[in-house]
Amino acid sequence: MCEEMEKSPWSELGEALRVIEAFWGRLEYEKYHEVRSSGLSKILMRFALRLSGFWFIRVLVVFSIIAFSKSMERLPEGHGIIVYAPTQNNKRAANAIVQNAPVNFVVTYAATFGYRCKSAFLSVWLILRLAYFQCDIEADTPFVRLQKLRTIAAFAYFWSEMQLHTPHCVLIANDHSPGPVAFASAARSAQIATIYVQHAPINKHYPRLRFDLSILWNGSSKTTYSKAGELGDMVVYGPLFGEVPLPKQPKEFKRWGLLLSRVRHRQNIDKRLREICARIDAEEIIVRPHPADFSTTQSICIDPRIRIVSGGELTEFATQIDVAIVPGSGVALELINSGVMTAYIDDTDLLEHDPHGLVAAGVLKDVTALSLAALSHADFGSYDPDWRESAQQNFDQTPRERARKELDLALLRLLKSGD
Repeated sequence: MCEEMEKSPWSELGEALRVIEAFWGRLEYEKYHEVRSSGLSKILMRFALRLSGFWFIRVLVVFSIIAFSKSMERLPEGHGIIVYAPTQNNKRAANAIVQNAPVNFVVTYAATFGYRCKSAFLSVWLILRLAYFQCDIEADTPFVRLQKLRTIAAFAYFWSEMQLHTPHCVLIANDHSPGPVAFASAARSAQIATIYVQHAPINKHYPRLRFDLSILWNGSSKTTYSKAGELGDMVVYGPLFGEVPLPKQPKEFKRWGLLLSRVRHRQNIDKRLREICARIDAEEIIVRPHPADFSTTQSICIDPRIRIVSGGELTEFATQIDVAIVPGSGVALELINSGVMTAYIDDTDLLEHDPHGLVAAGVLKDVTALSLAALSHADFGSYDPDWRESAQQNFDQTPRERARKELDLALLRLLKSGD
């Protein structure tokens, strides 16, 4: 038994690194990395990562990530369920579940960044073992190698924290980023139950679910995940919004919202902004970067009408615009649900065309071939009962009362299994 527990962290971390490599090693993310990285920063990063074959350099890099990363959050005292939600979208999805959890569920959040002496010692011990004995990352590209080092750092930190505090279960709303993947893997290595809640539409590239309980939006998501390899309990609960409304149709397009992907195409973004600026009726253009992208600068503001708005609730952002232009992103559904006329463009990111299938399903109109300078109401399609039916299928409004009972039973089963 002791020998099996000793091996557990290595096997769980190995699986986490395979998830990271499969997801972040895709061509579009490599292209994004090449576009985003340039000059001295690229040279220094490549140099450091190539030296990562030496275990002492690997220790230094990983420990530095732990010491300076804001995503490493101290786990709270006590038991119950611990939620790790590093972005606004993650928090919104997690809150929709835990705020209505069964009454005997104690919910706490991984919150203030901090470092305990005990967890620091355990982290260093684990990093030394990982660096010297494990984690062969030399064969990867520099970008994927960096994602793996981030995963190792997060795993070491969260694993050490979970040796000090053992909750009944943990919950995440992201199954492919280094921090959440490491958090869930560290919990599994400590025999702690894991819960995943879907926070956005998915596509075929997402990893298989490795959770005791997965709370999904719709039957389509369940089918996609099942093809990747279904593990654990699955509950279809819907996308946690209300009934799909018909978007408002303003007389004029005065306030524009342009949302950016994490894997954005800078030249085409500039082109699209110039098209909007060419409109006489455009009084304000609000650019909203991806919540995980902190590299958007004021240089994108090529016109005084353009301003960047980062963070905050998407529902609040929706009240500030008349029309939204989105890339391949799940936020389109949230904007539509907030009553905003929304259209899809394919050329402002490096992702494949219509990655979530919303254009194919008839929910979003593709205006990539059109100039935004001349976009009209007709270009957004017809918001009628047929459109509502297509949108309803994507929102998948499962009878909420029945779904809530199924979810509560699944949560209680999980809670009981941890006693």
